[in-house]
Amino acid sequence: MKPFFTVIFVLFSCTLAFADKKNDLSGRIVITLRGEGLKANRADDVLISKDQWFLKAGMPEKGPVQKKGKKELIQGQPVALKSLLNDYVNDMGKVKNVRVYFAAVTGTLKDGAVAQENGETFVVLDVKTLKEKSLSWDFQQQYLTMPVKAGGGKKATLMNVYKITVENELATKVASA
Repeated sequence: MKPFFTVIFVLFSCTLAFADKKNDLSGRIVITLRGEGLKANRADDVLISKDQWFLKAGMPEKGPVQKKGKKELIQGQPVALKSLLNDYVNDMGKVKNVRVYFAAVTGTLKDGAVAQENGETFVVLDVKTLKEKSLSWDFQQQYLTMPVKAGGGKKATLMNVYKITVENELATKVASA
């Protein structure tokens, strides 16, 4: 009987230890689409299914619908990146930057806007620009897109946005110390 209580005590202690770390947002995956081969890297990461995304964007779950014998694409309203993050991040005041990971881009982005790490390509957005950014679902290609400003005042689109992570002030200060 004693080993049973020991196991329960250890599990309870581990649960409390992990609960304290919830406020550390750095490196947390805020959104990934399930079924794309990506796994959450921590227990508090958020994985969003395509159906959940469709509901958030106010569009039918099935995507294209038949109208008068013709297939029509129903485009949902773009979802603002800031409101999406507000749904999943408890304290946006601690967030310093947001990384948006993508697979391809149409157009040419400004020099230094794109970074790579561990074979993944991303752009870093500061919190002030989040209000201007939004994500949309591309029914034909079956992925998320995000319009951005490119060099020379032109527009570009990040295609196949598959992951968004946040970095907070505390982790940045510790990493630079």
